[in-house]
Amino acid sequence: MKIKIEHGDYEENEILLRCREVDSEIMRIIAFLNLQTQKLSGWKNKEEITMLEFKDVYYAEALEDKTFLYTSKDVYQTALNLAEIEGRYESLGFLRISKSVVVNLYSIHSLKSALAGRIEIILKNQEKLIVSRHYAPLLRERIGL
Repeated sequence: MKIKIEHGDYEENEILLRCREVDSEIMRIIAFLNLQTQKLSGWKNKEEITMLEFKDVYYAEALEDKTFLYTSKDVYQTALNLAEIEGRYESLGFLRISKSVVVNLYSIHSLKSALAGRIEIILKNQEKLIVSRHYAPLLRERIGL
């Protein structure tokens, strides 16, 4: 596959895919591009809903039947549950790391081994999360360890 980028004085960005046939690779690219235009919605209070870009969400956590989205500075509640976040946005780097947390792999700064087969994640904002030993193999697989 070749990738060409042309830049100039265009009115708006445009993506053109040329292919011999629409195969699974092209379908994955289309799905990925469609997801990039979506956003996660969250709120701090019910009067104001904020549209969050995926890259800004570090992780999602379920607490007391509510789901929260954590960014570098703020916490928002969302109507989605963890299974929905994990299922819909896995291709954007969201991965379950425990029963109550889904992390954005692109928000990870570093990893450290922890006791009992667990992994400690240090996020870009220096917050720490623990990957349970049940989910540790999935994380290793996704990041290529």
